[in-house]
Amino acid sequence: IPFDKDAIVLYPNEAKRLLKTGRFNLKNTARFLFYFPNSLRLLRPLEKFFVGLPLGAQYYIIGEKPL
Repeated sequence: IPFDKDAIVLYPNEAKRLLKTGRFNLKNTARFLFYFPNSLRLLRPLEKFFVGLPLGAQYYIIGEKPL
């Protein structure tokens, strides 16, 4: 999509490594989001069951910096 044209792909394992290198404590494993396109939007309520499958369009990892 247009706003991602200059994006650099950062795979989950690399993101975790960077967080650990920055001395963040990982609060979760990668959670994946956005499985169904707009044409299948009626299926989106099911996405909450798929967060562990690395097939979504985006993901997030929560890290916490120690005090």
